[in-house]
Amino acid sequence: MKEPNDWFMMQRVGPDGTLNMDAVREARQQAMFLRNQPSELDEVWEFEGPTNIGGRITGMAVHPSQPNTFYAAGAIGGVFKSIDDGHTFEPIFDEDFAQSGGAIAIDPVDPNKIWYASGEANSSGDSYPGNGIYLSTNAGETWEHKGLPESYHIGRIVIDPTDSDRIFVAVMGKLFGTNPDRGVYRTLNGGDDWEQVLFINDTTGCIDIEINPNFPDSVFAVMWQRYRNPAERSVSGPNSGLWRSIDGGDNWDRLTNGLPTGDNVGRGSLAIAPTSPDFLVLTHTDHPGYFIGGWKTDDGGDSWEDMDGLDPYGHDIYNSFGWYFGESIIEPSAMNTIYIGGLYMYKSTTLGDTWEQVFDWCHVDHHAFNINPNDPAKIISGHDGGVNVSYDRGDHSTRFSSLAATQFYAITHDPSIPHRLYGGTQDNGTMRTTDGSIDNWDYLYGGDGFYCLVDPRDSDVIYICMQWGGIRRTLDGGNNWDSIGWDMSGDRTNWMTPYIFDPHNYDRLYYGTYRVWGTTNRGNSWNDISPDLTDGDDPGGLTYGTITSLSASPVEPGLILVGTDDANVWYTDDFGGDWTRIDQELPDIWVSRVATHPDSANVFFVALSGHRISEPQPHLYRSDDYGQTWHAIVGETPETMLPDGPINDVIIDPDDTALIYVATDFGVFASMDYGQSWGELGEGLPMSAVFDIDFIASQRRLIAGTHGRSMYSIGLGELEVEKSPRELPVSERMFLTSYPNPFNGTSTIRMSVPVAQSVDVQVFDLLGRQVAVISQNQRIPAGISEWSWTAQTDAGISLASGTYIVVATTDSQQISRRVQLVK
Repeated sequence: MKEPNDWFMMQRVGPDGTLNMDAVREARQQAMFLRNQPSELDEVWEFEGPTNIGGRITGMAVHPSQPNTFYAAGAIGGVFKSIDDGHTFEPIFDEDFAQSGGAIAIDPVDPNKIWYASGEANSSGDSYPGNGIYLSTNAGETWEHKGLPESYHIGRIVIDPTDSDRIFVAVMGKLFGTNPDRGVYRTLNGGDDWEQVLFINDTTGCIDIEINPNFPDSVFAVMWQRYRNPAERSVSGPNSGLWRSIDGGDNWDRLTNGLPTGDNVGRGSLAIAPTSPDFLVLTHTDHPGYFIGGWKTDDGGDSWEDMDGLDPYGHDIYNSFGWYFGESIIEPSAMNTIYIGGLYMYKSTTLGDTWEQVFDWCHVDHHAFNINPNDPAKIISGHDGGVNVSYDRGDHSTRFSSLAATQFYAITHDPSIPHRLYGGTQDNGTMRTTDGSIDNWDYLYGGDGFYCLVDPRDSDVIYICMQWGGIRRTLDGGNNWDSIGWDMSGDRTNWMTPYIFDPHNYDRLYYGTYRVWGTTNRGNSWNDISPDLTDGDDPGGLTYGTITSLSASPVEPGLILVGTDDANVWYTDDFGGDWTRIDQELPDIWVSRVATHPDSANVFFVALSGHRISEPQPHLYRSDDYGQTWHAIVGETPETMLPDGPINDVIIDPDDTALIYVATDFGVFASMDYGQSWGELGEGLPMSAVFDIDFIASQRRLIAGTHGRSMYSIGLGELEVEKSPRELPVSERMFLTSYPNPFNGTSTIRMSVPVAQSVDVQVFDLLGRQVAVISQNQRIPAGISEWSWTAQTDAGISLASGTYIVVATTDSQQISRRVQLVK
């Protein structure tokens, strides 16, 4: 049985188990403020991929008259739009941090009106709360916030087909805790005002809505009672069930004739037949999430009968975590054809009497479907691996390989071959690119992927980790894998279990459970080198009683720094012989990352997760005396302060230790003065949570693993021996950027030089062959110069999709920038 993994939310809520949305909004506002400020750190982020892996899709809407145009809502990636039947996708919701997608709908009368509800409702371990509902009136070019800021999580949007100003929204409310802002909401004036028209109690929300297209005053709402606090969780309750209104939402009655009732009724999924709307189908789960049955009605909901065949293979179609699924759909032209999504997708062509599995060889976990009303054989499915399309009612399907929506938990690179990037992801395993391309990443290992390491001495020696600490090692580049964690089996482990190399001996690794384990033979055997460094197991509480982060000093052998989910920080300076606790001056908040200083053994850094309850709460600290005293380093003025929210990673630049980089739920920020002031790092990084960053020393590049928009990198510039970048004004530096990147058509190349000089600008492929000359011995003035490149050779031949290198050469230096051509 798979329980709701609360790892993501447990580290972000307060000690009372609730999430302070005011604190979340204020942190978002500060991030937006920093994003809009000029910065000396003005390099441009470059997309690294993957596009061929995808990520969780939670909503789907297809243009009613242009079926090749559709919109997909990402779990934490915002809104993606395709106008070529999924061959390419463009992110179109980057103006706001409400990236968690709950639902999306197109106005049936004016398809330029797109409604987007933020806040995924699937109760997954990484479901960010949203900020309400948004409207675009120009097919996604711009967006306007249209209310419901306290909705947290939204399951569905339905629009009256006869009156586009009347819209119903299924609001689930808080995932952690209770709140009254849940149930069914209705607007009669296009979102200017909203009314809560169905409310049961502060633990019961609405997860699904359907409207009768022939009689739009007939509205059906699936209510779901769920509750989570530090001591208990429940995904069912007596108020879960189906409700109906026949007067447009003014009054509601519960439908029970033939339907389940009682404490053990959980999430439901509803579908209505467009051409015969008296026919509906309904499924339900229980607590903890098993499938309990499916029902159908042919009289508009007055009476229901079992669909006994909806368990075609004798197992649970939701695989014990039905709180994660909620999509059913009936073919527009044939009500006998029904599709229901769960771990797999199922189809019935017999009004629910018999079922078969469809969309074979497709990624599991189906969340969002659409059937083309003019071509019902065409079905689009959104799942944990992106989007698949079938042109034969699910018998065969093809996955679109152009969706940059991968949800990275952790990332790294191969120090010997730095363009080889690695990452562990949500439900897409551990993956890598071997040649630096964005569209040919390949899987190394399955499950959920987390931290991964590559031995700097041998690129064939790779370590990966799955959920709850399942560590594996390969000695042949990934062809064969060995489990090397048997010695630690039985220990409490974190969902994202940390392990690291010893920087002085790469045969030595450290692994954190509730205690620290060490190996000196690359994992063949392990020994525990610490006592329990946590406060112990806390069943039902907000911590696991586990280690969350490890760091080994590159200066002093044997010095290891440890952080835990219950706010403990320890260190040892003798390989674990003795341990000292050093968190007495730190807040009682989940430790997300610890870091040792590149040059000074006595300097430690601690990053914290969590949102404040009331007063502002620093999330980044430094100690200069082995942890005896701590100093908040989040900025000294309101204009230069870090967002007051979760920090997921921290890196100190080894070439200039006054430079600090942090990954947060709101992007990547940098300080050039040891934490006294902060600004957004670079330009062009999507508004997405960044869970992990990694420093590529040989290239002076930083890579960022977003949790919903794949991976990006940024050049940090060459450092002069006598003068660091923080001492060098922007006016004295030389920069080379390209925009957009990736691009499809024309790329604008910009170069900034401090004084007038001659420059050559050329384009090379990855084999080092020159493919184009953009500028040759051209005299350019001080400041910014621009060129447009149309992805053609000098002979006018169009180039194929791929990675190219733009190189600018002056009398004094040469700089380069990678660009990605995507067709």
